[in-house]
Amino acid sequence: MTAPVKKFFITAAAAAGIWLFWRWVLPVLMPFMLGFLIAMLIERPVRWLIKRARLPRWAASLSVTVVLIGALAGLTYMLISRISYETGRLLRQLPDLMAKLPVMSRDLNIRLEAVVTAAPAELQDFLRSSAEKMIREGVNIPGELYAWLGNFITGVVGALPAIALFGIALTLSIYMISADYPGVTRFIMAQVPQNRRGHVLKIGRSFMPTLGKWLKAQGILIAMNAGLAFIGFMALRVEYTVIMVGVIAVVDALPVVGSGIILLPWAVFCFVTGDTGMGIGLSVLYLVLTLVRGISEPRVVGAQIGLPPLVSLLAIYAGYKLMGVFGMILFPFLAIFIVQLHSWGYVKLWKQG
Repeated sequence: MTAPVKKFFITAAAAAGIWLFWRWVLPVLMPFMLGFLIAMLIERPVRWLIKRARLPRWAASLSVTVVLIGALAGLTYMLISRISYETGRLLRQLPDLMAKLPVMSRDLNIRLEAVVTAAPAELQDFLRSSAEKMIREGVNIPGELYAWLGNFITGVVGALPAIALFGIALTLSIYMISADYPGVTRFIMAQVPQNRRGHVLKIGRSFMPTLGKWLKAQGILIAMNAGLAFIGFMALRVEYTVIMVGVIAVVDALPVVGSGIILLPWAVFCFVTGDTGMGIGLSVLYLVLTLVRGISEPRVVGAQIGLPPLVSLLAIYAGYKLMGVFGMILFPFLAIFIVQLHSWGYVKLWKQG
């Protein structure tokens, strides 16, 4: 077998292995992999409790796990409660809104016809057809929104058992791994050949600082957009400004979707109900938040984890195209580790300019 053919088969086997792992193994191991990662993150406070409070490891691990899960559960409950309240209020208003749509459509048609009549003759046919299409599609928005909300709620309710099982498995794995963290890490290292353990330890020690810097970068971005959202909501005189800023800060952490999951439906609702000023204000606020995050994210993330802004942007975009939202989080980590492996001489993928 020639070298190129052998290399092809090795590459194909590696690709098949990665696909099988991603398709079948990762869904099963995900809560335990996340549990190990979180156990790594909480190891410092666990050690602090062992040393300062003289607690046994199991008690220290249990205490930190309970506080962590309790805080996450509290934040999740507050967010879901607020979203449920706003969604319920919207669903209650939709029937009345849909009943008013014929009158609103007629009034809007009259205004648009006045604009079309005032336009140059050569543009009137185009503007009139565009206005009719816009009105026709706009009338369907509340019904489509109602159907989407119904499907979304049904999907969430249907997924609750799986979500609960995942949460229980994750919580137990965090505690169990943390309670026996030295033993777990010794077991993992025992599976690594002796001559490779130094390299694995070196890579492992670089992981936590990288993760911390990435979390810091996300905190900076969230705080930046929360501040802009607060200014925008105050200018628009939005009720419950502090609560809405908190919601925006949480959902803004979601890649791609971000604040749009709140602001865009809200703006559409305002336009349909005739509150044009609020609709325009919310649309402008969404554009500002999206633009600021789009410009800042590659620079902030790159500055924190040591990647050039262009490389950081490439990693974020490639991650989204190849693996969706999860890839936008994973690929910057992969990029920094590849850069580190290259700088350490473990791999040679490019030449220095």
